[in-house]
Amino acid sequence: MKKNIIFGFVLSILFLGCATEANFSKPYYISNTQVSIGENPGICKFACVAFNFYNNSERKIKNVKFSARVYDSEGESAGLITNGIKCNIECPIESKDEVPITISLDEIIGPEIDESYSVDFLYATEIEYADGTSWADPFGLYCN
Repeated sequence: MKKNIIFGFVLSILFLGCATEANFSKPYYISNTQVSIGENPGICKFACVAFNFYNNSERKIKNVKFSARVYDSEGESAGLITNGIKCNIECPIESKDEVPITISLDEIIGPEIDESYSVDFLYATEIEYADGTSWADPFGLYCN
């Protein structure tokens, strides 16, 4: 019994010793999230969410898939059918570079806009890198 405990302890030390900070660091950051009501030519007719996306990895990004939830001014789910946003943005983002991203909310909210909205639980569900590798967070564990 005592040998099993010591063996388990040694294995856990070896396992943790192989892990580096890079294995646990977040590969991106999202900041300055804002919802805008009104037309934004070329992007939306009714409303959109804009934010800054920072590539915290050492690799160039090819595209990113995002997920978020939209709420009205009272904190209730907003949307014609669902309040969930899922979209794919194809734009190269260099390592350690920050880019502005804007996503249309037209399909979620529709033309009946008479209040302010907020976006919550905004995160990257998948990042595809230019070298062919990818990173995924399907459950939002790295959500801001």
